[in-house]
Amino acid sequence: MTKRSIITLAAVSAVIGSTAFAGPVASKPSKAVKAPAAESCVTGDVGFDITSDYYFHGLLQQGSGFIIQPYGNLYFKVAEGGVFDSVSVDVGIWNSFHSRRGLPGQNNNWYEFDFTAGLTLNKGNWSFSPKYIRYTSPGDYFANSSAVALRIGYNDADLLGAFSLQPYLWVEYEIDGKSGNGTDEGFYYELGINPSRTFGDLTVSLPVKLGLGSNDYYAGDETYGYASIGLTASYALKSIPECLGDWSVYGNVTYLHLGDAASPTNGGDESDVTFTGGLKIAF
Repeated sequence: MTKRSIITLAAVSAVIGSTAFAGPVASKPSKAVKAPAAESCVTGDVGFDITSDYYFHGLLQQGSGFIIQPYGNLYFKVAEGGVFDSVSVDVGIWNSFHSRRGLPGQNNNWYEFDFTAGLTLNKGNWSFSPKYIRYTSPGDYFANSSAVALRIGYNDADLLGAFSLQPYLWVEYEIDGKSGNGTDEGFYYELGINPSRTFGDLTVSLPVKLGLGSNDYYAGDETYGYASIGLTASYALKSIPECLGDWSVYGNVTYLHLGDAASPTNGGDESDVTFTGGLKIAF
């Protein structure tokens, strides 16, 4: 055996020996699998609407000029399971700014600011949302007022599938001041449906509403306030990163038929057509 062969054999033996006595060779640590993020208990949405006419419960507030209505809502999930499937605390603000002030001597474009606080309780396909609402006018266009309300909704998707109507009932009672145009604190009732279909990033819906009043909510204690039917197209902006929320833009056209108490606010006309568009960011 040559000297070079002896040296090579000794080197191989040393490597084998060191491996045998050192135990198993440590492998490269594998990349840890990231657990999916937990569902947030705080959700919400912000956005704005731009509308040709501002109607409140069928009563025309502004029918000309530029009208923009920014809003924001937060929903805090505080319970899950038990009597209700989930319970959330909801707070929200809503504004209406008008380029035309509407009243002589007024110099403030901030027509309305509303604050809402309440709960949403979900049970099966039903939702119950009691709320407190404060209607204010920073520009002093109307007297401030307060109301309590209850919204009851039913998700009928299990029954009707793609033809779901999503019916709801809204009942509102004036507890301090007037938001209607009657003379006494009264009740406002709203019955509605909002069937919709989605085609990729586009959602088309057909909101239908019927507004009624009692206890002199509308002038002359009229029961029939208004009826409306609209067509809404909403487009999801999927190109915006998900970490910035779910962005969407929408456009709407709505036909309104006004009752005897509501039509005087529209110059005596019993019908009107409004156009609205906006941006919404949900998170």
